[in-house]
Amino acid sequence: MADSKTKTAKAPVDAETGFPNLAKWAEIFTVGVVFDIQRVKQCAKKLASDAREKKRDGSAVANSALCTLIYHPNTNGYMYDDLILEKFNEKIAKDCDSKPKEVLDRLEE
Repeated sequence: MADSKTKTAKAPVDAETGFPNLAKWAEIFTVGVVFDIQRVKQCAKKLASDAREKKRDGSAVANSALCTLIYHPNTNGYMYDDLILEKFNEKIAKDCDSKPKEVLDRLEE
């Protein structure tokens, strides 16, 4: 079962025509991305809103509380907690206004 926060990109390629381009495509997806601070802010606000919406579901809140209790801070399990993600994404959206260069630098590293 795939985690709802994990995204996978599949690129089927033909061995003769597509395979030589595969390395170029991988470089574009990993290095060639240019971030726009307004778009980053918009995405962070949307992710925070999605996390807020999940708090309306009792099961999601119970799962969040359990994650907070059993996982250590700075672990993947802890960071995927909806309550933590809401605060994290709100902070990023706020930092886009006050420290845009720092936000972009962290995304690009």
